Amino acid sequence: MFDIHHGYYQYRSIKIGRLGFLARDAPGLYFGIPLTNFLGWLAVSALITLLIGPRGLPAAPLAFVYAATWLLQTIGLGLFWGQPGPALFGFTGMGAAVLLVVLRIRRPGK
Repeated sequence: MFDIHHGYYQYRSIKIGRLGFLARDAPGLYFGIPLTNFLGWLAVSALITLLIGPRGLPAAPLAFVYAATWLLQTIGLGLFWGQPGPALFGFTGMGAAVLLVVLRIRRPGK
């Protein structure tokens, strides 16, 4: 669960940073976003996942929502917001998670 949120953060931080909601003293390596932001979100989302320990979630509907978000964010960043670099990175990062979830859902015996 925490890996999925971390992939989405690749898109979100770029948009809110460009809108001026995230002010930084020095630009970071990922399109102006410091890598410590990603490490922080990874740690927080991993901790929440461990504390909550979600079980028995409906995988197919959640995968559909995640995949729709993945594609729409790629289109939004790449075409409407003029940020093809973050769109490509987000497409790759979230796309890997989508592929893993789809393969798991379609696994024989599930």
